[in-house]
Amino acid sequence: YLLHFGQDTIRALSQRTASGSANTATEFRTAQVLLAISGSLVCLLSFLLAPFLIRHFVPDQRIYDCFVAVIPAIFVISLASAYRGYFQGQRQISSIGMSQRVEQVTRIACGIFLVSKLAGLGIEKAAMGASLATVCGETAGFLYLILRLKLHADLLKARFSPPYPPPLLPSASPLT
Repeated sequence: YLLHFGQDTIRALSQRTASGSANTATEFRTAQVLLAISGSLVCLLSFLLAPFLIRHFVPDQRIYDCFVAVIPAIFVISLASAYRGYFQGQRQISSIGMSQRVEQVTRIACGIFLVSKLAGLGIEKAAMGASLATVCGETAGFLYLILRLKLHADLLKARFSPPYPPPLLPSASPLT
């Protein structure tokens, strides 16, 4: 719920930015901080409550390593939701789609690698490798969104910044 709320907030912000009625940098940074705090809290609680949750709510106790390995993805997803919301508000859905492709390719490549390396240690460790691959994929998609936003910000600056050197004012005349 918190992640969806954050993404909706960022989407609304980027729509206001497109119309020229928002203080983008401050509002985007505030949303990022709130999402980082909420993601950190959920991760911390998940780590602390993992033994209890696994013991009381899961029939097979061997998934503990899988569960703990995938917890960092919560934090990455919370941060990435701000960037996804930004691109969605800017109607740049291709950026979101490409980040999802990067996530999937990374997840599959890391999954194959980690599962093959950890399979000799048992099925629990191999499954943990698949969970770690999820974290790797989410991180790769998030890094793509960061780079894409940097490129997008540079393009916006180039499009809306005054030409350099600034032209001479037409009303200026030399004093003689």
